[in-house]
Amino acid sequence: MQSGRYDRLYDYEAKEIHPDLLIHHVSADSSDIHYSLNASEFLFTRSEVGNPYTCNIEIQYKIVYVQDLLTSVLDSGLVIIKEAREKGQNANISGKIKVATLGNRHGTCELAVVDKLRKVGQPVEIEINRRDGNARQNILLTDGDGRPFFRNRMSPSSTYKIYCPLIQDDLQVIEHNPEIDLPPPPFSDSKPAFPELLEETRTMIYLDADRRGYLELYPGVFSIGNQSELLLTFSVSDEYFPEIKTVDAMANCLRYITSRAEYEGIMNNKDPQKKIEQFWLDCGGSQDRAKELIRIYYKRVEEANRYFSAGIPGWKSDRGLIHIIFGNPQSIEHKRGSEIWFYGDPNNAASLRFVFDEATNKTLNNYYILRRDRLYKAQWERAVTSWRNGKIYED
Repeated sequence: MQSGRYDRLYDYEAKEIHPDLLIHHVSADSSDIHYSLNASEFLFTRSEVGNPYTCNIEIQYKIVYVQDLLTSVLDSGLVIIKEAREKGQNANISGKIKVATLGNRHGTCELAVVDKLRKVGQPVEIEINRRDGNARQNILLTDGDGRPFFRNRMSPSSTYKIYCPLIQDDLQVIEHNPEIDLPPPPFSDSKPAFPELLEETRTMIYLDADRRGYLELYPGVFSIGNQSELLLTFSVSDEYFPEIKTVDAMANCLRYITSRAEYEGIMNNKDPQKKIEQFWLDCGGSQDRAKELIRIYYKRVEEANRYFSAGIPGWKSDRGLIHIIFGNPQSIEHKRGSEIWFYGDPNNAASLRFVFDEATNKTLNNYYILRRDRLYKAQWERAVTSWRNGKIYED
């Protein structure tokens, strides 16, 4: 993402189209842009009764490099998708676009996915990293049918495949400790600890001559690496992720606004769902208010999972922690390696702001760490108390 200031960057409901996109390097001078589009977000029409319904989608792309303050476009183009569907068919629209890229260079892939029938679109930027021969963009993970997994998050599948034509090293897969701690509050002196590697789980990945192979995986956090370094960290999540649809999932993410005794009382109860409902009813004071609290709180949890997952679930990340309790910031200033979230006028020194630094670990895509400060204690306690009093800490 280019440096700049963005509004509602992580507000899922503010966007009408939510494309999944990734870039995978396949040769010394070319890469594939893989895309997956939710068909239910696009308009399908038919010319007459009896004909199938057809969409009209454009994917515009541009491969951009900057050197010595000069911007150059290496490749650009337009892909038109007119796919026919019968009514009720909502399988994702997916494919790939081959583009030119430069070896040993950083660049940007600028895209726009446009529904021509509804006249709405969504811009997306992907950082291109070809400086490191073992960069994570040299590894593609798919299910058994070849469908890529996006955002370093894999859904349950009977078979997992790996394709890495530019990596010649022997590769292994290693599991991380499945116990993932919650991040400390923003006023803490501690920093979040990423789950440690379990070296005894290190297993060789067998690759054929084309550098394709299979992986045996189950829910958890994993890394792929060679003998000397890790190259990619990802997670295998449950079937509902990023949505919150089980009682356990609903209970777990309440820890941010419950006392230890309340949380343990929910988790150890014979009927945790009833305890969760009672907790929200106590906060809201009425069923209608409790329903609104539940809707907003878990919407934020799901947004955190969609935008901030990086090996660990997004709601357990630093950005997820702040997003859930404080909501969407009024604006976000993005710089290379950091984000600043503003709650209030960015030009007002008194406005609340949080600074996140991108993790230096190159295997962790999308993992940022909050700059903690004891001065946040009052704002944190005020926000948590607001939730517990039935007053949503507003976006």
